[in-house]
Amino acid sequence: MRHNLGGILKQYRLDAKLTQVQAAEMIGAAVRTWQDWEAGRRNIPPAKYRLFVILLYYAKVAQP
Repeated sequence: MRHNLGGILKQYRLDAKLTQVQAAEMIGAAVRTWQDWEAGRRNIPPAKYRLFVILLYYAKVAQP
């Protein structure tokens, strides 16, 4: 089963005040690939999605 997480991915990115370039660089993805994920043209691999969520969590926890 395939899920389109594009909308959720975009909302997480916007909530974190990240650009698509910054978000893609965080997880080692090409910007075009990131854009495809957000637009629902491709599905983000589960490991990349989990990595992004984990990095966002730790970035938020580390803020003073």
